[in-house]
Amino acid sequence: MSEEDDDEYEYEEEDEDPQSQGAGRSGQMIQFGESRPVVEFEFIHKDELEAKMNRLVDEFKDICSLAPDQIILLLIYFQWNRDKLEEKFFDKRDDILIKAGIEPSSKVTRKEKENKRTGLRSDQSSKCRICDDDMIPGKSSSLSCGHSFCNDCLRMRLESQLKMGPSCITATCPEQDCNVIFPYSVAKRILHRMIN
Repeated sequence: MSEEDDDEYEYEEEDEDPQSQGAGRSGQMIQFGESRPVVEFEFIHKDELEAKMNRLVDEFKDICSLAPDQIILLLIYFQWNRDKLEEKFFDKRDDILIKAGIEPSSKVTRKEKENKRTGLRSDQSSKCRICDDDMIPGKSSSLSCGHSFCNDCLRMRLESQLKMGPSCITATCPEQDCNVIFPYSVAKRILHRMIN
């Protein structure tokens, strides 16, 4: 950097201790440079958060005619912004259901959609799509896309997703090219030992 370039910048002497830089005398934050929007937030207890979530789900249950798991996925998609959900959902319902991971994308075949309604897999077998073991009733699960897996494989999938951090809340079906997200109740049932 030349001396001419150095003249373009103004330097101020710092009188404060570097440890306290950015904090005002009363503990409030001082922003330097351009002003940025202030994001307001509050800390709430887990139980209070769950109660707020449940109230939002209950409000939309009657309006949307969707299951609670599906409403949770919609709210996650819209970042829990109720106004945004109300504004966009009813205009483009089918597209939003696909984008939110509630309904399978067009990559899922017509046969798989039919199997979703009848509860049958497209290959008509009762084998897990991951480990190829026989599926035992009560120890396997089907997602809204119609793909079925044994609970052990789903548990391993969800456990690996949990280790990846917050993105685990949008863990998708293990089937290749499937966009359907694990419903909260399925994930909770499969991971009950880990989360209780």
